[in-house]
Amino acid sequence: MKIAIFSAQFLPHMGGVENYTYHLAKKMIAEGHQVSVITCNLGGWDRTADFDGILVYRFDAFDFIQGRYPIAKKNRANAKLKKEINRLEFDYVIVNTRFYLHSLYGVNFARKKHIPCMVIEHGTAHLSVNVKLLDVIGAAYEHALTYLVKKKCDTFYAVSKNSGKWLEHFHIHAQGVLYNAVADDEIEAIIQEKKEAVKTKLHIPKQDRVITFTGRLVQEKGILQLLAAFQAVLPKHLHLCIAGEGILENTAQAYAGAQIHLLGRLSFKEVIALLSESDYFILPSDSEGFSTSVLEAGICECYIISSDVGGIREVILDDTYGMILPNNRKEDIARALSALPNLKEEDYRKAIQLTKERIKTHFTWEITYRKIMEIIQNQTS
Repeated sequence: MKIAIFSAQFLPHMGGVENYTYHLAKKMIAEGHQVSVITCNLGGWDRTADFDGILVYRFDAFDFIQGRYPIAKKNRANAKLKKEINRLEFDYVIVNTRFYLHSLYGVNFARKKHIPCMVIEHGTAHLSVNVKLLDVIGAAYEHALTYLVKKKCDTFYAVSKNSGKWLEHFHIHAQGVLYNAVADDEIEAIIQEKKEAVKTKLHIPKQDRVITFTGRLVQEKGILQLLAAFQAVLPKHLHLCIAGEGILENTAQAYAGAQIHLLGRLSFKEVIALLSESDYFILPSDSEGFSTSVLEAGICECYIISSDVGGIREVILDDTYGMILPNNRKEDIARALSALPNLKEEDYRKAIQLTKERIKTHFTWEITYRKIMEIIQNQTS
């Protein structure tokens, strides 16, 4: 089967939607399907390229809101690429997220070529730039664009139950959940192959514990509250490792010290190596769809601490699985950090095992792939 995935952003640009698109495409290819990803180009990459067996088409785009909202340019190169894509034949179209102009292009493409399609929702809140007037204008724009998208495609799914509830805000009924997932076998293989000890490299004493954040260094991830809380508490024998890049990278560097390690952007293998030596994982986000980072940390047997966002309660069912923060204020994060030394070892071990087992039985790409292919078969038969 020939499948097109429209995703406004794709690797090597980092993010949850990018990872979802990549892993889904790789799984489909492994099962014998042909997959093309149609996306935007923010990094000067080749317009057409083979990316790990995935044929990728990239439209030149404006870098709007620090790369968070790419908008394709109107130029000759893009017009030529559009004609090339229009000549391609596909059996099915998947559109990842519904609030990009690129999403509208995807559903229009499917409608014009009479190809069945689905839209997969990844969000749980409006895109925010933390300026009230601009956020109000942005929300109105998002509603208008979503209205146009749902006129062209009536099949919507979500990456978590909370994402499905968020679709109701736009008067859209999610027909089910296609969970974000994790390549558990790949992660466990990386851990087995790991050679260099991360703690040794960072000069962290073996007996000390590590709490890790992986993700984009942007305001909505709560990174500044985390750094301020850790610096205020500065727990003994606990080190904070921050892996990622973003517009707050220079601001975050001001917190670097003996117990706070800013590692920049890491490869996937390096992230897994870090998580495999971490004792805790923290995600203090304002909003999430369904965090890939939490799943990766859970497979690496980290104790999960997260704000109450997205699909986190579908992984951390109660306090025997991990810790859910009431919000991501500095004070609440500080209280959670201060409580870690009082966590009993038996409760810690039980939590990481319960979480790992839940992820392996509910949130793998094998499970998500089978659900998606069942939907595709039903729509194309």
